[in-house]
Amino acid sequence: MASRSTIVAVSAIGLFIIIAAGIVLFANSRKNTTTNSTVSNSSISVTTGSFKDGTYTASGSYNTPESVESIDVTITLKNNLISSVSTSTNAKDRESKQYLNLFKQGISSVVNSKTLDKATVSGSVNGSSLTGSGFNEALKKIADQARN
Repeated sequence: MASRSTIVAVSAIGLFIIIAAGIVLFANSRKNTTTNSTVSNSSISVTTGSFKDGTYTASGSYNTPESVESIDVTITLKNNLISSVSTSTNAKDRESKQYLNLFKQGISSVVNSKTLDKATVSGSVNGSSLTGSGFNEALKKIADQARN
């Protein structure tokens, strides 16, 4: 028969495992909720077509927990493909600036050498999950400007 201290120790370990599993499940459910809302916010799509070479600029907006932010996007097209992309913002919030900088660092690798209709962002770019919806709004405006 197991001693009383062994039963207490096994019970404590079991309780610890149950609490840890609950924390992990809760954290994953919060992460999935955020991802799903991000994807639904970036549902703007660009119609397939042929686009004129040139450099185009447009703005888009996106919601953060603190405010509505805007992003200015400049895209250069050559032979119907994106050859360069740059972004800027007038964000005042420190956290918004931080996430826009992450977005700026990662967006070129996502959209360069793609056509405008294949360059929409869904989900996170370099850890920035909200900025993509503003980028997609600006991308649609650029596609309208560049359409042949």
